[in-house]
Amino acid sequence: MDMGKRIAQRRKELGWTQDQLAEKLGVTAQAVSKWENDQSCPDIATLPALADLLGLSVDELLGRAPKEPVHEGQVERPESFEFKSGGGTGKVTVGNGKVSFTWDSGKVAALAAAVWILLTGVLLAAAEIFRWKASFWDVLWPTALLVFGGAYMLRRFTVLRLGVTLAGLYFLVSNLGILLPEWLENKNFLMSLLLVLLGLGLLADVLRRARKPMVVFSYDGNRRDRGAQGYQVSADGKHFSCSGSFSENTWRVDLPVLSGGTMDTSFGDYTLDLSGVRTLAEGCHIRVAGSFGETTILVPRRFAVCFGQRNASFGACQEVGTPDPEPEGILTLDANVSFGDLTVRYLP
Repeated sequence: MDMGKRIAQRRKELGWTQDQLAEKLGVTAQAVSKWENDQSCPDIATLPALADLLGLSVDELLGRAPKEPVHEGQVERPESFEFKSGGGTGKVTVGNGKVSFTWDSGKVAALAAAVWILLTGVLLAAAEIFRWKASFWDVLWPTALLVFGGAYMLRRFTVLRLGVTLAGLYFLVSNLGILLPEWLENKNFLMSLLLVLLGLGLLADVLRRARKPMVVFSYDGNRRDRGAQGYQVSADGKHFSCSGSFSENTWRVDLPVLSGGTMDTSFGDYTLDLSGVRTLAEGCHIRVAGSFGETTILVPRRFAVCFGQRNASFGACQEVGTPDPEPEGILTLDANVSFGDLTVRYLP
């Protein structure tokens, strides 16, 4: 990709026009247009400021990969293995002291939903055939924990998600009346073990963010469906609302003035992009509720997020980056998360 295309792509990701980028750099819009069309290049004095605005290094802007000094005896060539599964492409890379697994597929939530419905139907049919004493709800909610916990554990392994998956498996087997060892019949004892496991999972998740793990499981969301479902705007044009379930989606809010909004999601990965908001009204308030999935809120650094309420049941709320020292506006965020993560990420 040429430098002009990199500049144009990053500018659009940040929601800026050519005029806005030119104003921030102190150049003309015609100069930015020539850069993006590869008719000219930024001068040396402008490159560092342009890279900082776009959130890139100068090497990345120029398309050069930075070289790291290594000793000849320490050189290790990573080995990669690619595979295809379920319409997606996976890759395992081993080397340099770590193992990484990536899976490029936007169908995780949809596949999990299909498996959940199919498994529930099969087990209900089996309950009728073999005369198991299990109602519809006895099968429905444990299979949800089992399937969705397992699906998101494959995407990014955590002890918390392992605990949710095992809890779903146990309650499903128990509700179906399948014979279990005597020590497994004590539900109070098992619930205490489950709470210990979930607590250890939350603790490990916090500690893991402080250092880079030796084994990294990551997910490539390049197929995310951006803006396909859209969002609704109130009559005054200052409030928005969006909701989604069993999918992956990004909503980019483009409003001159934002006074508030709501976001309600479940079973999937969702992103709320506020880079298109020009100003925040006084008392701007956003309410976000998410369950069994991951929610990301992209906020320009000129705005600061202040948590009004932060409720996380078997999940976590975190901030990545910091706002400007003197932000132009304050956004109050009420977050209610269960069995999932919410991340507020500041854009450069």
